Amino acid sequence: MNKSLADRLGLKDYSSAIPQLLIGLDNAHLGVAKRTAADGRCGPAVVLTKLGWLVYCSGSARKKSGFECHHTFYTQLETEESLENLVKKHIVDEALGVNLTGRHVDSVDVARAKDLLEQTTVRMGNRFVTGLLWRNDHMLLPDSRKMAEKRLLTLEKKFDRDADFRKQYTYLMAEYESKAYARRLSDEEVLQRGNRTWYLPRFGVCNANKPEKLRLVFDAAAQVEGVSLNSALLNGPDLCQPLNTILMKFRQKPIGVCGDIVEMFHQVQVRREDQNAQRFLWRSNTNEDIREYMMSVMTFGATCSPCSAQFVKNRNAEDFRDVFPNAANAILNNHYVDDFVHCSNSPEEAMQTTNEVRSIHQQGGFELKLFVSNVKEVSERLNGDKITTNDFSLDKDSFQKVLGMYWDTAKDNLRFALLRGKVDKAIVRGERRPTKREALSIAMSVFDPFGLASEFTIAAKLVLQAVWRKGVRWDEKIPDDAYQMWLKWLNMLKQT
Repeated sequence: MNKSLADRLGLKDYSSAIPQLLIGLDNAHLGVAKRTAADGRCGPAVVLTKLGWLVYCSGSARKKSGFECHHTFYTQLETEESLENLVKKHIVDEALGVNLTGRHVDSVDVARAKDLLEQTTVRMGNRFVTGLLWRNDHMLLPDSRKMAEKRLLTLEKKFDRDADFRKQYTYLMAEYESKAYARRLSDEEVLQRGNRTWYLPRFGVCNANKPEKLRLVFDAAAQVEGVSLNSALLNGPDLCQPLNTILMKFRQKPIGVCGDIVEMFHQVQVRREDQNAQRFLWRSNTNEDIREYMMSVMTFGATCSPCSAQFVKNRNAEDFRDVFPNAANAILNNHYVDDFVHCSNSPEEAMQTTNEVRSIHQQGGFELKLFVSNVKEVSERLNGDKITTNDFSLDKDSFQKVLGMYWDTAKDNLRFALLRGKVDKAIVRGERRPTKREALSIAMSVFDPFGLASEFTIAAKLVLQAVWRKGVRWDEKIPDDAYQMWLKWLNMLKQT
């Protein structure tokens, strides 16, 4: 195949391949053309199918053009197709929550991750230092600096289009330095690269509920030569308590209290020998030279960060079990990542347990704050003169968000909300037919871990099933039969 055509399509060399599966006529739909491209009048043609790209060229065409085909090529499916299949698996082919269970056996990777956590995690005063969870002891990472520099230049173009975004991002980077989360490398340190040196590109993410707050995400999934930092790291064991269990226990007693650990991942130091894998490039002004920096703490984006942070939090709690047994148990059993969700029999008990939990966290470098309770006095005493900022009001100021659910602290009810944020209101009112993308966004916005709103969520999934089975593209309007189901679903919501 002509090299320029292969490059233009992003196709990879795939020579000397051995077929593993023959597709019969019963799977002919897999070969239906979605996109086509040709290399001139006498050259080959390529067709994109659900199986990837196929190359066609006749013998007579080869003779006329002098074309010789020595290789075949393949490319990965587009990102939207991956999302398409993901939603299809979740909705269209849903197994109604029925899963096979059996005796759990730790994999080799999980066992290795546990060993690394035990071996590399140490207390340094009121902080913990831990190592990255490498897949093996001899990881060799390719040079990723050019990739990171390209991503920085792309980020700067966005700065030119959005001055407010630039301001927030620049402020956040300065804050990272002032808090010692990141530091600039000296000229000598820049040259000290090793097999595990990696440059992380970054991007900013805003919460729809907190548009004024920018979160910095380190893109550890960015690839160079098919390798990313995350591909070299282990996820580690799942150390979180089940979300449903925590929410269920949350209302077993009359007094509920919730709190949040501030920037939890960044409170855990990464051991010095692993920090080279957390380099990044930055300059606050395009007139300056690009400088190299290094994150000294765990990053938001690395695949092992959730596990490692949870391990450190739990180890710190175990260290104080003899002194504060109830608080230690609360940390181990009533924490979901950085969210503390607990209940007590009285305001006094709630205050004592929460203050003990806060004290234990401080010994590990964690700050627990932003307290919310269904008893106003408890909230006020825990927050002191600090105003809580985790208010996700719907119609009243009493609505707070707790692990994805809406907690009406005045009536002490957990409630549901259809998030319509960036969606055209005409769609919600039934005045405009939604696209497939818009329908999915609205229908899946209701978080219902207990299945209490199944009457509404199942009806929404039926709409999406009808859309997916029609093969509608993401930005096409949903078909007539699905639209009628959609209108009935909207009518159900209005009657509640």
